Amino acid sequence: MANQPLKPSPGYFASLISWSWVRVRRRSITSDSSYGSNVLNDLNCLNVSNPPAPKIEPESPEVEYGWIEPRTPIVGYSRVFGVRRFWEKPNPLLAQVLQLRGCLWNSFVMVASVRTLLETIASAIPQLYHSFLCVAPAFGTSGEAKLIDRLYQAMGEITFSHQVLALCPEQLAVLNVTGVRWDDLGEPNRVMASLDMAGVRPHWLEASLPQFA
Repeated sequence: MANQPLKPSPGYFASLISWSWVRVRRRSITSDSSYGSNVLNDLNCLNVSNPPAPKIEPESPEVEYGWIEPRTPIVGYSRVFGVRRFWEKPNPLLAQVLQLRGCLWNSFVMVASVRTLLETIASAIPQLYHSFLCVAPAFGTSGEAKLIDRLYQAMGEITFSHQVLALCPEQLAVLNVTGVRWDDLGEPNRVMASLDMAGVRPHWLEASLPQFA
């Protein structure tokens, strides 16, 4: 998919996700990191109809992240909760309230079958789902890129959390991930802070600093 036209704006996540899920039938996740190992170990112990999305216990009242407000724990699973609602990029005061209330950072890591995810999108935004179904016969052909590009040009922005997940919180579950550190590296200052915390000073950073005689 490296040569396919992609829109990087977060508002197109729902479209990109729909395209990907219509294209694939199954997907596997492997990881040797502590985050991946901990999450997969917890999920392997579960036997619930809607597998939970792993979310992060917040370190601070972050205003640039999305938050998830959990409900009571699912019976039999102390770290798996129902979902009450989503909060997207709250103001500083609300972020403090959310942290005190026990809300979690939305890592946007989701675990579910492709069928369940497609049915969720089809229910929330049927026109988006059917738009991709219409071009499905072209998937894997030389004409796919042109058709997908034309489809993207014709549609508006659709936010997956707001316009899909937030409409069906009762169908979702959230897993509280603890004992690991998580960060969104979408901004340079976050990358530098993570490197500094890990004690890593890349050589290119030295080269970029002004030199004085």
